[in-house]
Amino acid sequence: MPMRPPVFKPYWAGTKSDARAYDRKRNATPARKMLMSSAWRKASQGFLAKHPHCAPCARKGITRAATCTDHIIAHKGDPRLFWNRENWQPACAVCNSAKAAREEGGFGNPVR
Repeated sequence: MPMRPPVFKPYWAGTKSDARAYDRKRNATPARKMLMSSAWRKASQGFLAKHPHCAPCARKGITRAATCTDHIIAHKGDPRLFWNRENWQPACAVCNSAKAAREEGGFGNPVR
């Protein structure tokens, strides 16, 4: 009778709690903690309610709904810069992603 081949499991995939602990450890940077907080979600949603249109698109003469609150100057984990509302601008996902890729080297990695 043929035998089934072994199944590959990553070292952290023992249980769901092991996987969650691994994710928490991996995502535990100060900047990530601020972005994932409920206070940021509420502040961002309130800001977008008051500023519903994408600012970078508006500068190009395009009207598009804003879906993200973008930091004009990258905060890089600095809480004062992160929470400074004068450093926020409404942006659509396209503009926000393009700006991040251009300024941060893409996918959140710093330009070297």
